[in-house]
Amino acid sequence: MIMVSFDFLSKTICPDEKKVDVLCIENHNLFRRIYNAFLSGETEENNIVFSENYVPLKFKGNVCFLDDYFRLAYSNSIMKKLYERIEDYCYSEMERETVQLKSHLVGYMEQIVKGFDFDFEFNYEFALPELFKLMNMKPVADNYDVLNALIDYILILNKYAPPKCFVLMNLHLYFSENELDLFYGDMINNHIKLLVIESRTVFKKSINENLIIYDNDFCEIFEN
Repeated sequence: MIMVSFDFLSKTICPDEKKVDVLCIENHNLFRRIYNAFLSGETEENNIVFSENYVPLKFKGNVCFLDDYFRLAYSNSIMKKLYERIEDYCYSEMERETVQLKSHLVGYMEQIVKGFDFDFEFNYEFALPELFKLMNMKPVADNYDVLNALIDYILILNKYAPPKCFVLMNLHLYFSENELDLFYGDMINNHIKLLVIESRTVFKKSINENLIIYDNDFCEIFEN
């Protein structure tokens, strides 16, 4: 069980796979502090504690924080894992084509060395991930469909380098109720744990949301 505690809340938030927890922090000073804590990765220093089965988790490597849905980027470590999985696929499902490709590349290099003015040498063995990186192979990000790009991004991370929890900032600012229903459906169907943090409560609560409001008067409102 994943849990998230904030020092200003009396209850611990427990993101699950059936509903999405949405925390609305209407106090501007507090919202800025929390937002900056996630941006900087200094959650523990700001008394934001993630834990699994009551054992504290480090933020880095266990929590994926997203706030810019227009420039989703895959880290080098994620790309490395993706390339390794693609390499496995090439050797298991495309063995003949992979052997032919490597043979053709070696033959191509041998022709260059043989015909060029000076002597050269090269590595006869190479790893496919090196080729993938050279060709700038990466998941397609549809800039014209931000919601689908976000869904694909989370699903790829969850499959190949799953964090314990995703934290998303101000989703309701960018997406409509119908879009979020679609998004939540995909997340719930894929058993992904989400925590959404909002700065304002100006939206109708979805049936797929657990709503926690911390208002300007420092009062808590829990709506399940």
